[in-house]
Amino acid sequence: MVKRVVVLVAAGVLATACGSPSTEDSATVAASSLTSPTSTTAAPTTTVSPEEALYSEYYSALRAAGIDFRPGSGYSGTMATDQSICDWLRSGELEAYELATREGVYFQDNNGRRIATMVPILCPDQQPIVDQAIAGDVRETTFRGGKRLIGNGLERTPWGNFYLSPGTYQTEKPVSDCYWERSDANGNIIDNNFVTLAPSVTVTIAPTDSGFTADGCGIWKLVE
Repeated sequence: MVKRVVVLVAAGVLATACGSPSTEDSATVAASSLTSPTSTTAAPTTTVSPEEALYSEYYSALRAAGIDFRPGSGYSGTMATDQSICDWLRSGELEAYELATREGVYFQDNNGRRIATMVPILCPDQQPIVDQAIAGDVRETTFRGGKRLIGNGLERTPWGNFYLSPGTYQTEKPVSDCYWERSDANGNIIDNNFVTLAPSVTVTIAPTDSGFTADGCGIWKLVE
């Protein structure tokens, strides 16, 4: 009887030595697993302003098209210039003819390509006038005096300005000491006049004319 008790006690000592947890240790581990949840750190969120998003779209579009421009959304960057162009288009200060010729949209030089690329981003409401300029469906409606060769209005003369389209033009304001002349391909005068004083002057330039000269007449406006 005494031997059996000794054996049982020895078995209990052996189980403890082999690593079996006591009841008290098991309870501690269980409680620890319940009261120590896995901690997670939320990823930081980045808020992009509408201005930053617009510049990012503008920058990416011009880079993708291989267009040269000055980066930056402030006054030193080309985007500020393009936003001004949008304002001029909306106000009518920049017309389709000037957009096509002076700004290069018809010729699709770097400046013209940039404008054609940025308008859908910065002022999509002005897309129709850009389409008109690209197609060359434009006419010069006003011009100042000087010497002009007659042509289709979309080609540059050897000295840098553009050919003047045929049509009927009228001075925008009353004139005094205004001289004008139409000439042929040999430089001969077809018609001319010196106007001492008049409320306005109207001249029709024919498609067969080669040159038109005006001095002291102010701004001419296309009337038909």
